[in-house]
Amino acid sequence: MSLERFVGKVAVVTGASAGIGRELVKALVKEGVTVAGLARRSERIEEIAQELKNEKGKLHAFKCDLTKDEEILATFKKITETLGPISILVNNAGLSPATELIDGDISKWRQIIDTNILALSICTREAIASMKANNIKGHIVHINSIAGHMPLDLVGFSVYPATKYAVTALTESLRREINRNGLPIKVTSVSPGYVETDFFVSMYDSKDLPAYLERSGLKAKDVADTVVYVLSTPEHVNVAGISRRVERVQEHANQLKNGNGSLHPFKCDLTKDKEILDTFKKIIETLGPIHILVNNAGVAPATALIDGDIKRWRQIIDTNVIGLSICTREAIANMKANNTKGHIVHVNSVLGHEIGEFPYLSVYPGSKHAVTALTECLRREINRNNLPIKITSVSPGGVSTEFAEVNLGAEGVKRFENVPLLSADDVADTIVYVLSTPEHVNIRELTVNIQGQLY
Repeated sequence: MSLERFVGKVAVVTGASAGIGRELVKALVKEGVTVAGLARRSERIEEIAQELKNEKGKLHAFKCDLTKDEEILATFKKITETLGPISILVNNAGLSPATELIDGDISKWRQIIDTNILALSICTREAIASMKANNIKGHIVHINSIAGHMPLDLVGFSVYPATKYAVTALTESLRREINRNGLPIKVTSVSPGYVETDFFVSMYDSKDLPAYLERSGLKAKDVADTVVYVLSTPEHVNVAGISRRVERVQEHANQLKNGNGSLHPFKCDLTKDKEILDTFKKIIETLGPIHILVNNAGVAPATALIDGDIKRWRQIIDTNVIGLSICTREAIANMKANNTKGHIVHVNSVLGHEIGEFPYLSVYPGSKHAVTALTECLRREINRNNLPIKITSVSPGGVSTEFAEVNLGAEGVKRFENVPLLSADDVADTIVYVLSTPEHVNIRELTVNIQGQLY
């Protein structure tokens, strides 16, 4: 991971005095970024700045109460006047004083909403104004939460999830605004699970801390590392080889013969159950236990639902859903037998989360929505069985491969002629990042799109 293009540039990080913000400003300064750290307790940021005084970049402390609009505006004005144009904004500040909906405290509701939604929106507007005025290829990162995708059943935690659901929607709305205006700015939502910071401790009296918090969680550095990865992706990216064409895999193996590892080709038709089972048996017998499975194979022959071809439907389902499930079962059986701390990666699609307007591509999104559900169901099975195996879904947008030509023909290729696409390398790099995370960190879902993509 390298932030070379941001060396000497200005990054603004809110909530920078503790937890995730503290770890993030340290990571950015070490990469050579000039960081403006915002917090009410600015003296804490000054202490961190002293720790970092010999690093490549520099940390500057700015005192700011994010519940006060005028303070935010004045702080951003001061940052741009003293440090220069903004290239990165990380909206990290967030809070959740314990409060319910039935008999809750209105002042606490307002504090949560003012900080988590309004302040985030004001900071974003001001940062984008600076980026736009200076034609900067910038990046906005919202520190969201898994509570922005699924409410958590915790006492006193009723309003916070609503604010994080709002952040999820604001991220997508902002992305669409940016694309409509043709701005070279990326926006990313990072949604961690439980992180071991003083966030929850500040919500509850020590005697009332939920049992949930007795379990170990992510470290603040884990989230900071994820943000650094997101920022390090190329400007155009917005975050045993099994094949039926065995000769193609052999060509790749020959090209890689001087690498640190080795590639072994195995011929396998993923629509045939027995071939899959025999192939996995052969892999284990010849190479040994499996540590990683990447379910990358997928097909989408052109077909509709109203008058579609049953054979094509079956091909899509057999490859994208059943083949994936069989490969996963066999890999996990081997990992389980050898007590392997393994990793399963499903190469999903943005069409596994939303439905694009693509004629004759009616069944493929159904198969990818199935993969989204299978990922979560597998994660729960793994956790119930206490297996040391991670599961991740990686969902790219359009990728420049043979996919359209093979599945949709000349008409399909023509449809994508003027559409900006990711390269296959972009997706591969994302998977390598996912696999490189520490053992205790599991990235559940990572969506990767081309900067400026409208779907």
